[in-house]
Amino acid sequence: MATAARYAKTAISLAIEKNKLEDLFTDILYIKEVCNVSSDFIQFINNPIINSDKKSKTIQTIFDKKISTFTLDFLNLVFEKNREKLVPEISNEIIKQYHLHKGIIAVTLTSAYAIDDKEKNDLKLVLQKQLNKTIELTEKIKPNLIGGFILDVDGKQLNMSVSNRLHTLKKQLIQSK
Repeated sequence: MATAARYAKTAISLAIEKNKLEDLFTDILYIKEVCNVSSDFIQFINNPIINSDKKSKTIQTIFDKKISTFTLDFLNLVFEKNREKLVPEISNEIIKQYHLHKGIIAVTLTSAYAIDDKEKNDLKLVLQKQLNKTIELTEKIKPNLIGGFILDVDGKQLNMSVSNRLHTLKKQLIQSK
């Protein structure tokens, strides 16, 4: 993890210096998506039989005209240093560093049902006021929550779901016997 964080920090610093931060971020989101949906891509970059030069040339072909030259050069450096197995981790770290630099906090709202856009915007506004940060809200639906919600903010969780309340009540009833 430390190696991935160092590569990410270097990429972010250089992108800021070269005024390519937004290009890098957009490209990394694309690369992360490729990593998430293509097990073949992950197997390819993790394959110890294929040398780094061949991997680098293949990466050039795969991502040519899909990502910026800046990001492609960075990826080539990663492959040149035989760190290609770290591409998914480096991608995640770049996203974290970008969010840190931009003052963005990722928030996940998990609820039993989808909430409408007005409720989402209201929640974002409240969180932005409280945290004095820009909020990137992701919504997840889990019907087994029954009702209420779970809010994950920067590694902290607020569980206000009905299923959690029922579970807590059950524990209290068992302990009081």
